[in-house]
Amino acid sequence: MADSELVHQRQLLARIHERWPVFAAARQTHLAAHASERTPSEKVAENILLDLFTMVLDWTVDQVRLQENRVDMLLTRKAVKHLVIEAKRPGSLDGPGSVAAALRQARGYAEEHKVGKIAVSDGCVFEAYDLTQTGLRPRVLTHLSDAEPLDALWWLSTRGIYRTPEDTAAVVPEPGDDAVLHPKYALPARCFAYVGHVDKPATWKLPYLRIDGGVDERRLPKAIQAVLHHYRGTDMKLPEAHVPDILVRLAEAACRTGRMPHQDPTPADVYQALSDALVQIGRNSDIAGALPVN
Repeated sequence: MADSELVHQRQLLARIHERWPVFAAARQTHLAAHASERTPSEKVAENILLDLFTMVLDWTVDQVRLQENRVDMLLTRKAVKHLVIEAKRPGSLDGPGSVAAALRQARGYAEEHKVGKIAVSDGCVFEAYDLTQTGLRPRVLTHLSDAEPLDALWWLSTRGIYRTPEDTAAVVPEPGDDAVLHPKYALPARCFAYVGHVDKPATWKLPYLRIDGGVDERRLPKAIQAVLHHYRGTDMKLPEAHVPDILVRLAEAACRTGRMPHQDPTPADVYQALSDALVQIGRNSDIAGALPVN
């Protein structure tokens, strides 16, 4: 990389870290609008992403095209299309299955527009990939509620977007689809809170959604209880590093049914325990409508 490019990279990294707290505050405002139903749900995610690209990164508003030829967001510069983004309502990317479905949709639009990079986000989860002949090469995988931004966000900047990241992660296979069902539950991967491998149903654990995408109110509290027991030391055979994200995923589902303590003045013990666990691990602010803990 030329010296001038290195200077630009250092300057933008400084900008990313400087502006991240402002972005985080704006994101919470957008999520509050979603929780109060003042703003259409997918528009909330679009507003958050527009802030990410123009407030944190160095794209201009004119370079972020919205709702063009069925594409939710499209990053362009000098007439070149660089990134297709599929935006979903906050909390909807609640597992590998839902992320996989969004990626398939984004890839279809990318192929239509002849764009080599895709991203999906619900204003919380953010995943960006390069398209390759053998699968998807991760570019940036992050959660927009993180206290500190990833330096890897530079690879989404106007000068980083056309480069291959130096520490390129291994290419991952194309995500599976609903044709593969769990042999016991007859559900696709997107209905489980943890999916070890999207094409191996034996690795899918904690069913909590119905096949239509709705919350299974019978299975959800059982899934929460199972994870909390594991989190406190019993053997649920879940990777420890994945537990916080699983708890957030389950809490987002609980929010959809109005069960969490900030929604229900007399919550069931299992939902109170879930809320307490999120506060303990510092992830309470990831839940739309939940009050931040100082």
